[in-house]
Amino acid sequence: MPTGHHKEDPPAHGNHMHNFDLALNDALSQWHGNADEQLTMTLSLIASPNPGGVKEYIVNLQSGGH
Repeated sequence: MPTGHHKEDPPAHGNHMHNFDLALNDALSQWHGNADEQLTMTLSLIASPNPGGVKEYIVNLQSGGH
C-alpha cells in the first residue's frame, strides 16, 4: 500500500488541502498498479494541540476501492 507524506515545519494552520495534495503526489509516485484501477484513499494527519497545528499530512492508497 503506497503511503505519501508531507511534513510541515513549523506546523501548518492553513492550506491543508494543498498539503494533502503534496502527500497524495508522493503516494502516487510509489503506486505501480493497473490503468483505470479504482483506489481507496485515506487521509490522516499528525497534529499538536492549539496553537501547534498540523505537523504531517499522510495519504494511504489501497487497491480494490468500493
